[in-house]
Amino acid sequence: MGAAPAAVASVAYRDKLFTSRTLILKDDRTLPVVAARVEVLATDTEALAFLDASAEHELIKE
Repeated sequence: MGAAPAAVASVAYRDKLFTSRTLILKDDRTLPVVAARVEVLATDTEALAFLDASAEHELIKE
């Protein structure tokens, strides 16, 4: 029996303007905003850079 894969942590951001929308990244991937919250994997450097650079989103420190 093999070891279970390690869980990848997620990072959450609050959308300051909308409670629901779809964010589109440069590579045409989409990030859904639900209840003013968007979550991405901690390993998704492109999404993290996009959200960190946006004045419309703030990191939720949990």
